[in-house]
Amino acid sequence: RSRAQQLGSQQPSRDSGRNGLRRLHRRGAGAHREATQSNRARSGRQRPRADPQTAHLPLSPPTQAVVDSGALDALVGCLEEFDPGVKEAAAWALGYIARHNGELAQTVVDAGAVPLLVLCVQEPELTLKRIAASALSDICKHSPELAQSVVDGGAVAYLAPLILNPDGKLKRQVCSCLAQISKHSVDLAEVVVEAEIFPGVLNLLKDLDVYVRKNAATCIREVAKHTPELAQLIVNAGGVGAMVDNVTEASGNARLPGIMTLGYISAF
Repeated sequence: RSRAQQLGSQQPSRDSGRNGLRRLHRRGAGAHREATQSNRARSGRQRPRADPQTAHLPLSPPTQAVVDSGALDALVGCLEEFDPGVKEAAAWALGYIARHNGELAQTVVDAGAVPLLVLCVQEPELTLKRIAASALSDICKHSPELAQSVVDGGAVAYLAPLILNPDGKLKRQVCSCLAQISKHSVDLAEVVVEAEIFPGVLNLLKDLDVYVRKNAATCIREVAKHTPELAQLIVNAGGVGAMVDNVTEASGNARLPGIMTLGYISAF
């Protein structure tokens, strides 16, 4: 009986302890809920205030920060590694850096990447060929000077034969790179033509890959637009009929390069 009395006397204190824990739990949950709602409201309705001490400074793009860190030398060094996977990753990174603007592409050229990318095009691994061709395209698309640096590196002589390669993804990148070289000037377009891309590039207008067809038509367009002589060369190779078929069979914006090519040819 005395034990029961003791337990009975302790029960209110236990109940009060449990009630206190429940109140603390509810209070904590309520505070967490209020803080979450406050953060959501703040993030959705208010923009963070700029620091007045740094507001006047220009923003540094992430790509420029990579270049400023000195990573280019390391990436170019990776192009000389024996492992093809390392070369592929380095070529990808260099292409991503170069594609943004001419200044970044020039830093890639100044770091000595072009000759090594040309060597990568000659490697047996298809994936490495694709990525190297894509990186060269990203470099030469910005200006005639950058395109000339790619030409001076001997890229065209190794890229042009690859339009006959059975790999569709490689042909996409090769046609894109040759188009980016050709578009800048008559001299650069003549370099591409002298690499004997005709009539092989016309055959790509019938390729099963829609992007190969589109990039091939774009390459032909960039050659045709410069002079009557280059346009006549395309006509003599049977380019008009091939382009008409391409425009007829294509759909959407894939027709545009063929239509523009026919326009450039007829304008002369």
